[in-house]
Amino acid sequence: MYNNIFDSHAHYYDDRFSEEYEGSVDDLIGALLSDSVSHIINVGTSPATSRLAIEQAKKFTRMYTSVGIHPSDSQYLKVDLDTALSDIESLIKDKENKCLAVGEIGLDYHYPDTDKERQMKYFVAQMELARELNIPVCIHDRESHADVMDVIRRHPGVRGVLHSF
Repeated sequence: MYNNIFDSHAHYYDDRFSEEYEGSVDDLIGALLSDSVSHIINVGTSPATSRLAIEQAKKFTRMYTSVGIHPSDSQYLKVDLDTALSDIESLIKDKENKCLAVGEIGLDYHYPDTDKERQMKYFVAQMELARELNIPVCIHDRESHADVMDVIRRHPGVRGVLHSF
């Protein structure tokens, strides 16, 4: 029987799991869900990784997804904001995708080559999407506390979790 541990933020599609765990990632997830973890939210960081998270979640009854565009990933997308946002919205609206939140979204000012303006545009757009769809968010905040709090204050109806702050 599983404990009352709820893994609210995982990236099991990440290659590091297959590199560091002997056996398949599916075996690891299955073992966690049968032994110690009650539920998992597999969190996407781009449209592509959101799809990977969804495919994994479809294999497990108690695994769900959060789909979105991480601040660092926003800098490397080859599509414009409207296209990326439309893609994320369609993933959220498809009930088969088991999506519980918009995320991972936010700001990350750690690296010197950070495009703060681009990150902000993606963060605000995804907060507005969460408000429109009445769905929680998963916010990443790394060395950007004041700006993240400003965006949160401008979206009082949006609820969710913060991490990496």
